[in-house]
Amino acid sequence: MKINSDVQSCLEKSVLCWLATVSKEGLPNVSPKEIFAVYDDEHIAIADIASPVTVRNIKSHPDVCVSAVDVFSQSGFKITGKAQIYTSGTDIFPQLKASLSHLLTPEYIVRNIILLKAEKISRILAPSYHIHPERTEAEHRERTYKTYGVRCGE
Repeated sequence: MKINSDVQSCLEKSVLCWLATVSKEGLPNVSPKEIFAVYDDEHIAIADIASPVTVRNIKSHPDVCVSAVDVFSQSGFKITGKAQIYTSGTDIFPQLKASLSHLLTPEYIVRNIILLKAEKISRILAPSYHIHPERTEAEHRERTYKTYGVRCGE
């Protein structure tokens, strides 16, 4: 499935994404990821900084789900698909890591790169979008700022 500009924009605005995996025993695991980016029009690259459970789970069950939400608009996307783990010894690792370089600082040691091939993309909307469909995204954003006491430009 193609990753369109709306999904790419959301991922760029998101501070974290949440990667869901399942263990070989069938137990779910959800883990926050800080370093991620659209790799190409079908893939998302995610750095493994400190994710041994995620990596272990993907090795036994490659089906994963990533959720990213713009916390202020309270909207985002859920992307499901298959993931592969690329270690530093693989030919593509430097290219994958380079796609994340704009997010990396020296404190981050990238152990592996998780490459998710998007198979299905769904919109995520806070319940307020369904309760108040007449509101624009800007109005939802303003209400969120007010609710949580966010002051912009101060």
